[in-house]
Amino acid sequence: MKETSAGYLTWSCDYRPRPPGAGVETTWRTPLPDGALDGWALDRFRAGARHATLHETVDLTGASAPATALRRLAVVRELTGMGIPVDWSVRLRTADDWRRLGHLTPPRHLRLPGDPEEGAGYALRAWRAAHLPGMCIWRKGPGFVEIRDHRGDPARVELLDGPAALSAQSMAADGATDHALPADLSADWLRRDLLLAVGPQVLWLPCRPHRWPFPAMLF
Repeated sequence: MKETSAGYLTWSCDYRPRPPGAGVETTWRTPLPDGALDGWALDRFRAGARHATLHETVDLTGASAPATALRRLAVVRELTGMGIPVDWSVRLRTADDWRRLGHLTPPRHLRLPGDPEEGAGYALRAWRAAHLPGMCIWRKGPGFVEIRDHRGDPARVELLDGPAALSAQSMAADGATDHALPADLSADWLRRDLLLAVGPQVLWLPCRPHRWPFPAMLF
């Protein structure tokens, strides 16, 4: 990803570690992270974050800056996996595009090209009604990645255990160009909505959970 990932998050907390005698800072602002995202949301949670607001719109229409858009979406994905609610806005190409994103925290605002309010409102209501924690997750084991996808019917559970697949998944987790991944894997993951493409850029969509909202056996 070559474009700037400029953007800001405002955090709110109900607890934040502080030196003895120091005042309680209940909100603070940070730029979007520039480096690897693995463990980033967990660090924010340990710092006391319990809610976030992403100030910039995630534009997935491909109209401009696709790498930046996917970087912002990756931040939403990481916060969803951490169980930190996030207020965010998204622009989609069609009213049905929400379905591949339904496992992510539903946005506060959803917009469509030409701003057809009826279609955007329907998509947002459907997203909010369908969303549940843990709908599409991945977990890392020794030499494999397990994917549990409950977005469709029937639900799918599968393992990635080949070196090429593991390398491609790791690369796509923070966003990559499509041609950087093996063509067969990229095509298969795009077909099954494990990857999202915006222009020449792709992003791994399943969340990596760090906090279980329900007993683990439900997944």
